[in-house]
Amino acid sequence: MSAPQETQGTQILDRTVGILRSVSYGGDAGARLSDIAADCNLPAPTVRRILKRLVELGMLAQDAETRRYFVGTFLSELSERTPHYGNVFEPYMPFVDEVHAGCGDTIYLLAQSGHDCYCACRKEASYAIRMGTLQAGQRLPLGIGAGSVAAMADLPDDDIEFIIRDNIMRYRRYGDDFPDRLRRMIEDTRRDGFCFSPSPVTPEVYGLGVLLPRVGTAPRLGISVATVRSRLEGDARRMRLELIERAIERHLSSDNSSH
Repeated sequence: MSAPQETQGTQILDRTVGILRSVSYGGDAGARLSDIAADCNLPAPTVRRILKRLVELGMLAQDAETRRYFVGTFLSELSERTPHYGNVFEPYMPFVDEVHAGCGDTIYLLAQSGHDCYCACRKEASYAIRMGTLQAGQRLPLGIGAGSVAAMADLPDDDIEFIIRDNIMRYRRYGDDFPDRLRRMIEDTRRDGFCFSPSPVTPEVYGLGVLLPRVGTAPRLGISVATVRSRLEGDARRMRLELIERAIERHLSSDNSSH
């Protein structure tokens, strides 16, 4: 294969994967053609043509009434052939349970998945105030959410800039200045050892994010503690950081995770 052909083949593959990823963001509500085209920074006719073929192959499905796109049955079949991937988060569940029991706030376990953040687990707050809308199994661009920022801060600078360029259209949904805000959050996270920031999705909610040790074949992971700002100030923040540190030592240290 010649170099131009190889480049063209790679571009087609990148576009197709980007479209699949964009459709997955729609979740149960589905994804509109216009949103997919904006996510991928591609002309709508190009996206429509690829979507049509993916529907024909069973990788996507389209609702006849709403015209929205959903993940298809073939991708579900493929996921069932990857049992080991589903188990990589299991060692983290006792850790998540302990942190949730100790603080009572909403807890997210957030995993890096390419240039995305995948919500591997959500534990709802024990009090009445609902914190955010992100549910287990959903995806956001990497860097959305304090735990996601904590995971992203662990990457080399070149990788971070590549991800920001690739996600630029999606980041702009959170404000034109979000890429610069994200860079500042990453700097602060590296300096402090944790991320403390308002949610770009639900502004009245604040998050406390910490990078977690990697256990086995798990991807890069962060924990987010989400609540109102007053519950994350001063001694309350220190208490939660100490709680996370103790839970890491108890459940995710190298000695314990090998058992």
